Amino acid sequence: ADIMEYKLEESDVFILKDVLHYLPKEQQFTILERCLSKLTASGFILVRDGDTSEQKQHKFTKLTEFFSTSFGFNKTMHKLEFINENDLQDFAKSFDLKLEVLSKAKGTSNKLYVLRK
Repeated sequence: ADIMEYKLEESDVFILKDVLHYLPKEQQFTILERCLSKLTASGFILVRDGDTSEQKQHKFTKLTEFFSTSFGFNKTMHKLEFINENDLQDFAKSFDLKLEVLSKAKGTSNKLYVLRK
């Protein structure tokens, strides 16, 4: 399904794993807002994506995505736009959320974040 068209139901958890970078920046935050609007009071949003602020590791992340999109493993309709941890922090602050980095990959810029009310 197209994430921009998919009807979200109220949920305790939303998992956005390696998906945001396939969308333009403004749509990334639209998806996060849509998830937030359907999140239960004790719920949270998990986001796993490459962090552009990790410049050295991000080169490898971009390379892996180049191969996965060039050989048909993943399909894209837009130029890849990876998130930046600072942008996610700003989003969290604007909605009075707590942002935590749960894990960080060793060879890539991928990080797992949790956003909580």
